[in-house]
Amino acid sequence: MFDPRIPSNSCHTHAARRAKVKESSNSKLSLASEWHNFGVFSFLSGLQVPKLDGNGFGGSIPVGILKCQNQVLVSITSNQITGTVPDGFSIAFPKLKNLDISRNAIQGRSLDISGMKSITYLNISMNLFEGSVMGAFEAPLEVIDLSQNQFYGHISQVNANSSFNWSHLVYLDLSENQLSGESFHDLNDAHNLKHLNLSHNRFSQQEFPEISKLPSLEYLNLSRTSLIGKFPTEISYLTSLSTLDLS
Repeated sequence: MFDPRIPSNSCHTHAARRAKVKESSNSKLSLASEWHNFGVFSFLSGLQVPKLDGNGFGGSIPVGILKCQNQVLVSITSNQITGTVPDGFSIAFPKLKNLDISRNAIQGRSLDISGMKSITYLNISMNLFEGSVMGAFEAPLEVIDLSQNQFYGHISQVNANSSFNWSHLVYLDLSENQLSGESFHDLNDAHNLKHLNLSHNRFSQQEFPEISKLPSLEYLNLSRTSLIGKFPTEISYLTSLSTLDLS
């Protein structure tokens, strides 16, 4: 099964020798700190890979982090971060490829993270984002995980975004939100999609979506999506499929 883990940054090994600060990593310090006190971020202009996963950091995302414009990866998953995304966050990091702020209590809308031209990995799952998901469908994204938030609205809004290149997409999880309407009409353009989870939303009653042109699909979860009609025989064409959940 496809694993959308953040890729390593071995390509930056040589560059690390020339920079004063390239990577900030900790080993699950279990700190209950108001991390907005981390004013030091304002001075770490060379920081590329801040990884602060699995601690007890609370408070809001520090504004000072916006000055670290060389970042290629930001990972602050599994903390206790609250508040909203700082203004200008989406345009502050022109080199950013991987953003993981999952498993926190961050509030916002998809537009707060739109406009990142280089990003390929986006995980904001298990937060308090709401509104339309349309702002997330930009850039050459390969991984999109918006699951377990409070997104709502008609899913056709995404279909209207004709500029999104579905062929790059490998992993898509929109499960456990409040999305409505019928599922995507553009899925057949996602030829490289391996993981698709649309479960537990408020979609209208609909027949099984057209997925026969997704030859790479390995995981499909459409549980609680109000499916009706006949079970498609075309699913037999998905020879790579290992997990199917229609419960």
